[in-house]
Amino acid sequence: MTILKKLSIRNFRNIAAADMEFGPGNHKIIGENHVGKTNTLQAVAFLLTDKLLDGTKSLESVKPLNDTSLPVSVEATFDIDGREFSCRKEYKEKWVKTRGTDDVSMQGHEQTLFINGVKQATAKAFYTEIRDAFGLKESDPAGIETMRMLLFPTYLPELGDGKDWVNLRSFIVKLVGDVTDEDVFAGNHDLKPIQADLAAKSGKIDQLKKFYKQSVDSLRSEILAGDAVIDEIAKTPKPTDDEIAVAKAGIEEHESNIARLCSSAGPDARLTILQTQILSKTEELNKAQKAHLEEMRNDPTSLKKAELEEKISKERQAISDQTTERSKLLIQKQSATAKLGSASEGLKEVGPDVNKTIIGEIGEIDKELENPKFEDRCKTCGQLLPPERIDYARESVIRELQSKKNELIEKARSNKAKRAELTKKVNDAESEIKELQSKIDGIDLAIDVSRHTIETLQGEIANLPKPGEYAPSALEASISAEIASLKEEQAKAQEEARKGNYEANAAIIAEQRAEDPFKKVLADNDYYIRQMANLENKKAEVNAKRKSLAEAEQKAEMLNKFIYAKLRMLDENVSKVFGNIRFKLIDENINGGFDPVCKAYIYDSVKGESTKVAWSGGSKSEKVETGIAIVEAVKAATGLPDLPYLFDEGGEISSATLAQRLATKSQLICVKVVDDVMSPTVMPL
Repeated sequence: MTILKKLSIRNFRNIAAADMEFGPGNHKIIGENHVGKTNTLQAVAFLLTDKLLDGTKSLESVKPLNDTSLPVSVEATFDIDGREFSCRKEYKEKWVKTRGTDDVSMQGHEQTLFINGVKQATAKAFYTEIRDAFGLKESDPAGIETMRMLLFPTYLPELGDGKDWVNLRSFIVKLVGDVTDEDVFAGNHDLKPIQADLAAKSGKIDQLKKFYKQSVDSLRSEILAGDAVIDEIAKTPKPTDDEIAVAKAGIEEHESNIARLCSSAGPDARLTILQTQILSKTEELNKAQKAHLEEMRNDPTSLKKAELEEKISKERQAISDQTTERSKLLIQKQSATAKLGSASEGLKEVGPDVNKTIIGEIGEIDKELENPKFEDRCKTCGQLLPPERIDYARESVIRELQSKKNELIEKARSNKAKRAELTKKVNDAESEIKELQSKIDGIDLAIDVSRHTIETLQGEIANLPKPGEYAPSALEASISAEIASLKEEQAKAQEEARKGNYEANAAIIAEQRAEDPFKKVLADNDYYIRQMANLENKKAEVNAKRKSLAEAEQKAEMLNKFIYAKLRMLDENVSKVFGNIRFKLIDENINGGFDPVCKAYIYDSVKGESTKVAWSGGSKSEKVETGIAIVEAVKAATGLPDLPYLFDEGGEISSATLAQRLATKSQLICVKVVDDVMSPTVMPL
């Protein structure tokens, strides 16, 4: 176990000098606001990790605020399992005099590093010695700084809310063990039917989910259209058996009468009979053609074409909507680009060269302060002034020079602040432009996908079977043959057309007209029989699609079960290392798929489980408690040593809470605001 015993700080930010002793047990650093409590933690971070608490490495940020030329020094002494270990870092500006002149300029920085009082040749050697002394491995996991993880409780979970969440997720998954698709299928045999489909999509769950949804939607649409056709066919009227029997008997009776009349009729009467029969058969042919055309309108090819054309219409509407959104984003991007240009121009006015000039002017003033020039004789008589007048003149010049120097220092600070502000604006504008361009690229991709989809659908329409020439049905062919035969008889009877028995002709015509209603009953029955055959075919087709729909819906449900099975298995792996500390490792996206994430939930040590509150929504004390619980689990799984925990949230955590809820052997050192304490002071918890 490693315990921080002593800490000595010189000229670090607003701490001119501080010597602190900790010893065994937990401690709090107390004091008023802005006296250097947090900077004490910053100094430890700077010493042990070469970075500040937020992970930045800003050399300007560690310099003393009143005089940046003063050397910075941080030294810490630790007790490591009963063995004393010390490390010290000294850091200062490097001022160099230009050869042949009295001018001096800052030429970078230099640092001196000591381990147990022995100067180290390189920073690498210095930090290697520290890691070895603390019992840390030579290298850190990719993207995870072990030293920062062990020292600062909120470091690890904060990665999940930043750009380094990928590194944190990789670290956790490697620690607990990943779950592959094969693992899920091996543990859930009932999901095997979708294994080949997922492999065909290269394991991309969102793409497979989209494919299943499109299949289900398409089949439902086709079934709906098929059911409509079935309902329409089912409405076909059917003559009753009695009506059919009466019709057959009536036709037989009238045909017998016609035959009798024809045998007694003359040539003219025969011609009239033939003409009437031709007209009747022609009307019968027209009805058969109309029925045949009605059947052709229910052709599956026509229905499929209408369905594809509807999909094309939806894709074109999607392109229109995406184009409108793209125009809005382009306007936003132009605005962000204008902001970037304005901020960039402003940076040119307060660039580093400006402060270099100011530093040079400050150097000139410092030279004058070393040997201030002033009038020590009377301007009127030339006599040497009295000592008190000389002192006054010297002090006046010094005050004026010091005032100019202070103005230049303030100007340099103002430039630095303005440069930082403008740099932030530039970075924000660049980030906004990048984000907007990413959205524009996404829309362009979506438009390309829609256009490709339209081309594919148009290709499907082009590949549909072309409607052929109108082909008469068997019934039409039979009726047409009868008409042709009657017309041949009509031609033979033309020669005898002038003569005939008009009374017999009238009787024959009356018989023929009388049998028309009976013929209609038989024609309706023939049409009904054909429609019932179509109905059975359509039902078989729709039932096949219902079976396909059930399979597609079943696979879609299997995919959902697969997703949650994988998440459950991953959570089980996490629980083996982290107990009841929960992480969100998968998040559902807008496309219905799942994306990898890594976010911690606030841990309640009293209940011994994580809450439903996301890390970002917790209080400072809850974050400290959660962070320590996470790091303790990591230490238990990896054998990492117990280093002191340093955190800046002590004001929200009572001593009782620290003792009861932070389950750790590590030394705790926190910061707490206490009025009327004018400098950082160490107190036991």
